[in-house]
Amino acid sequence: MLNRLCHLYGFTLSRLLSEVEQDGIQLLRTDSQSLWYDAQSGYRRRSVSPPAQAFQAELVEARLDVGARIDYDLPPLAGLEQHIWMLGGVLEFTLDNRHWRLEQGDCLRFHLSGRSSFHAPEATGAHYALVVARP
Repeated sequence: MLNRLCHLYGFTLSRLLSEVEQDGIQLLRTDSQSLWYDAQSGYRRRSVSPPAQAFQAELVEARLDVGARIDYDLPPLAGLEQHIWMLGGVLEFTLDNRHWRLEQGDCLRFHLSGRSSFHAPEATGAHYALVVARP
């Protein structure tokens, strides 16, 4: 539901959630970073970078529980540049008809378009950093 709203307004989910927070801070301490957990999908998300409308990129720490899968029909904003840097576990990522298996230390860069899917097939789940930059 939130992803559809983000698509409608041209925001990423973390950007939408950060709009209600302070603007203009440069340092965001760990205990002040926004945490979001979707128990239904097994997805945890921490907004690591300080929220600010003047910047095009944001940094997110993400975790998928063992066996979790998240499917998106549309990107929140077409052409978003994303970088997935694996911190631990295994992530199977699909963008349209292209598939990648990412392991610790791997980094995948792409422009988001069309359908995408995140899946943590291994017993360790998936832990990764996600850099998102608006076009």
